[in-house]
Amino acid sequence: MTNPFEFLTSLQLAMVRVAVLVAVMPTFKSSAGKAFLLPFPVAVALCIREASDTAGLSSMLLFSLGMKEAMLGAALGFMISRVFIVVSAAGAVLDQQAGYTVGALFNPSLGHSAGPIETLYTLLLVLILMTAGGGFYFPKAIMATYAVWPVTSLWPPAGSLGGFINNILGSGADMLVGMGMHIAMPILAMLMFSDLCVAMLSKYAAEISPMSISMAVKALLVCTVLIATLNNQTDNMRRLIALLLRVQ
Repeated sequence: MTNPFEFLTSLQLAMVRVAVLVAVMPTFKSSAGKAFLLPFPVAVALCIREASDTAGLSSMLLFSLGMKEAMLGAALGFMISRVFIVVSAAGAVLDQQAGYTVGALFNPSLGHSAGPIETLYTLLLVLILMTAGGGFYFPKAIMATYAVWPVTSLWPPAGSLGGFINNILGSGADMLVGMGMHIAMPILAMLMFSDLCVAMLSKYAAEISPMSISMAVKALLVCTVLIATLNNQTDNMRRLIALLLRVQ
């Protein structure tokens, strides 16, 4: 392309999908993530050859393509953000049961205050997402969506939306619910069992304070279980990200 105006037009059009996607994702809402809000869409758009030919397109068609790209980017961003919502919810449930909500701190990856377990899970998920495949897996998955639905195509190829909609509303939602239960339920059951044991112990030993001993026992159990299961949970998060970033 020799015309600078046509080049800038195609570059901006290719940036819309990625720009909206990263704006929706909680990963890019932190101070470190905001530094990538502009460079990341530009880098991906420069690698997209399918969007390099906008010559002869009318202004109305360019506007329609831009709106289509924005809606598609929002849908992709929501699909990826669901992983963070489920993982943070599982961590929040554990924080609530363990009594760690009193010491909640501001989590930049989520944009609100979160307990230590919730923060640990979300930061671990960010690390996996951004380092998978040497740091190139996430950009490659985004660029693959341009091959499925090119920028200059107003309508998707026949049958290409079926797998995407099923991933959002069907099998993808089931996997997310299963993952949240798999992360939270074992530790949650152990914490509730420890509460029951402390309550029974305090019934026969009146000098024991249930509140003080319960927090200590829960802290020991949480640290022990997290150390024992963190590797397995990391593998589960990595597999789920690979499934959700699979281009249909």
